[in-house]
Amino acid sequence: MDSCAGPSDLDLREQLIVRADEIDQTGTDISTLPDDQLMPELVQGFKDAHRPGDVHLPEFPPRHIRDPGRPELRRDAVAPPPPTQPPPPAPIQQNAENPMDSLSLAQLRKIVQDMPKIEQPAYAFEYADSQPFPEELDEWFRYNETDRLMLLESKASFEQNWASFCQNLPGMVGSEPSWLDASHEARKSFIDQMISSFNNPDLFIRIEALESVCYVITGVWGIVAGRIADDYPTEPSEKEAAETPKSKSRQIQWIVKNVVLIQERSAIPPLLDYMRRVFDKDQ
Repeated sequence: MDSCAGPSDLDLREQLIVRADEIDQTGTDISTLPDDQLMPELVQGFKDAHRPGDVHLPEFPPRHIRDPGRPELRRDAVAPPPPTQPPPPAPIQQNAENPMDSLSLAQLRKIVQDMPKIEQPAYAFEYADSQPFPEELDEWFRYNETDRLMLLESKASFEQNWASFCQNLPGMVGSEPSWLDASHEARKSFIDQMISSFNNPDLFIRIEALESVCYVITGVWGIVAGRIADDYPTEPSEKEAAETPKSKSRQIQWIVKNVVLIQERSAIPPLLDYMRRVFDKDQ
């Protein structure tokens, strides 16, 4: 073998340099030719560059033949397109126990239309500023426990003041007539005494006087409530029965009598003046 390189050696080196340039710095082959074409060319170039007397180069073993069924991955190759048909949708699971979990708007409207209509009851109630007097009278005695206690206190205050009043009447020592059996003059004197107590400096005396007058205005209900008036007609007309029911006739009768008595003794202005003072004090 000659010491100096001949033309064939230069050609071989030039081919090796060119082939080396086709490999980047990271060791990746950047040649556009596939490996199965590139390696035989290199081997053939070595064979052609040496004469028969040169050093024998061994044959390269054949490269592994790739599976023709798998596509070759190349750096400059385009990715395969996605499948043209989308995958089939997942099956919808229906509830076997209740297949009507999801209703359409039309089905819902049909269900509402098929529901039976419930007739609203008609109430014969009249809205008015006031009700008939017997109904208003019931309202006075159908309140809560506090209001009932106030009614009972008014009864107790009247009985105490009436007993003290009767003790001071001439000829009434040791006896206490009922309000119904007392004379008209005695009842007037009692109302006058209660009205004069409105200005008493003692608060409890004023309260007991007001409660006594309240009990008189309500018809002294502890004596007459639930009783029939002596002059109640045997066959009352429809208007009389509506305005004065039989079971309330005696109490309504004495309510009218006592209110007339309060008006005769000019007790209404003092009552209004006392109420005004109470509300002004609260304000």
